[in-house]
Amino acid sequence: MDNLHNFSHSIERQQRYSNVMAYQNDNVIDKFTESFDVSRDESAAIFEEMKKLLWLMHHASSESGPDIYVHKEILIIDEMWHTFILFTRDYEAFCHHFFGEFLHHSPTTLSEKEQMKSDYDNAQSAFISGRKAELEAQYSYVYDALGENTLLKWYQEYPEVYSEQNIKNLRKY
Repeated sequence: MDNLHNFSHSIERQQRYSNVMAYQNDNVIDKFTESFDVSRDESAAIFEEMKKLLWLMHHASSESGPDIYVHKEILIIDEMWHTFILFTRDYEAFCHHFFGEFLHHSPTTLSEKEQMKSDYDNAQSAFISGRKAELEAQYSYVYDALGENTLLKWYQEYPEVYSEQNIKNLRKY
């Protein structure tokens, strides 16, 4: 019976994912293209990756997965998320429709950054080991939930194409 329950759960999860991925919002894509020196096709592709990230964050939190963080490798997806949030009504409706709750964006605060620096300064080896374990858990979860292509795009392709400096250079204003 457990296998049947897991199979049913998997089908439901796949359907929720498919529904999220079917969502479109041309206003967000157009605004991103207006804000960054990227083609509309690039913007649309990044919008697709942002939907995956939001689905993954919700999925992880609702199924006791690891905390999903926006690391520097996927900052371009975060920039798209920022753009989506500007369309507050659309973003709120999207979250409630697909996730049943509002997905908050919580940037790292100054005090959190200071605490991380202090942790690093006080115990570099333990800090690095902790960060490595956090990243490995996230990589594994991305791989299991979204597949190898997404993992490679987010953590190999995007860091090269959309580094922090490249994002700054792409910003139009």
